Amino acid sequence: MTDNEAFHVEHRGIEVVGDDARRGRSIDLFWIWFAGNITILGIPIGAVLVSLGLTLKEALIIDVVGCLSFFIVGLAAISGARAGTSTLALSRAAFGMRGNVAMSGLSWITLVGWETISLIVGTYALLELANYVGIRTNDFVTVVCLLLMAVGTFSVTVLGHRTIVIVQKGCTILFGLLSAVLVGFLLSHYKASHVVVPPATGHISTTIILGLSIMFASTVFAWINYASDYTRYLPRQTKARSIVWWTGIGAIIPGSILIGTGVIVGAQVGLASAANPIKALATLIPTWLTVPLLLTAVASQLTSNFLNSYSSGLSLQACGIKLARPKAVLLDGTISVLAGLYAVLISNFESTFTSFLSLEVVWIASWSAVYLADAFYRLRMTKLGYEAEDLFKWKTGQYWYRNGYNWAAISCWVVGSVGAFLFTNSTLWHSPLTVDWLGGADMSVFVGFVVSGGSYLAVLTLSRRPGTELTGELKPAVARTPPVS
Repeated sequence: MTDNEAFHVEHRGIEVVGDDARRGRSIDLFWIWFAGNITILGIPIGAVLVSLGLTLKEALIIDVVGCLSFFIVGLAAISGARAGTSTLALSRAAFGMRGNVAMSGLSWITLVGWETISLIVGTYALLELANYVGIRTNDFVTVVCLLLMAVGTFSVTVLGHRTIVIVQKGCTILFGLLSAVLVGFLLSHYKASHVVVPPATGHISTTIILGLSIMFASTVFAWINYASDYTRYLPRQTKARSIVWWTGIGAIIPGSILIGTGVIVGAQVGLASAANPIKALATLIPTWLTVPLLLTAVASQLTSNFLNSYSSGLSLQACGIKLARPKAVLLDGTISVLAGLYAVLISNFESTFTSFLSLEVVWIASWSAVYLADAFYRLRMTKLGYEAEDLFKWKTGQYWYRNGYNWAAISCWVVGSVGAFLFTNSTLWHSPLTVDWLGGADMSVFVGFVVSGGSYLAVLTLSRRPGTELTGELKPAVARTPPVS
């Protein structure tokens, strides 16, 4: 029996997956990402778009464009199949062994944050279900519901990758159908009462930019640091286009439909500002559909959280912490449960979610751009690939660079992150540049991605010399992994 058997504990963490253990198929990615994005949380995101003052047509276009960006996650996932390890372990190739510790730590914090958000939304759904069956809710019942969500999440995550694939496939079929029934009812009973409010930024062009920023923060940049975690078990020669297609289409279908539904119906109940979005959504449906809605809401948060918690454990290991993968998952689970208890008993959903998103995008767009530029250079421009074993060598491997840091990549990331910070307009930071020049439109994701990615790709290109590869600090990679087809 290999270490990746269904319903047995997977002990392998970020260690390289050998060719003999790779027996997945690229279509597995469809089930993983489809189930991960059948989330009721998408409906409130759609409601946020129209609350900005966008028309239905504008908001729906932004929905589709934002969800199409998920193909970028597919591009980021190619490296996992080529090298056989996780996203944040691969990030060492760009930032260096020591330089990547900060990136892994930021990824871990982000993933634990998403775990917490999913626990909160699932708890709200369970509380509504308790109300429906006549259980009087109070703080004790709230705690019990949150703990039930945690047990449901981490019992599957501890078992690992193959178990997640099988569970996600079953959930895609079952709860995909229930979601279709729910969406069909909401749209068929929609009452055209949408009134366009003035653009949130004062100008429609900058408001559209703000809407796209929210979409990208909720889609591609919410998932990109997970990408290779679910392709590392694929055979090394799996076609790149197949990885990109099944990853992208698996998330685009449910994401665009659910967010689009929120665009259309969210304004009817003030869903964008609801402290409990599940309760607000329940007011739009008849009694007979309440239980399917609540069950789907609970399941969608579980399927999303399987991915959050699995990848958070791998990010923690990539920090260099010597902790077995199952124990890393349980540690992350404990932290997210405590944070979730604070959110549901003391804080409120809206402020927690908004504040978290505003923190995440400042760093992750810049990191992902450097990661993608590095992968593109290795797999397409030079076809050198990754020396996977060197990703785990301290002081001796080719990814040690100068004392463990690749300052070229780190500098490009810092510049992009500073640029993103200067163009951020969130609940925690209102940049004068966005307020004075852009009417409040948040351009952080665009600035961070373009500045970091463009500058690092320029560095890689200029470092190339005839007969050599990546001279100076950017050491050559041995072509152990095949080129992308």
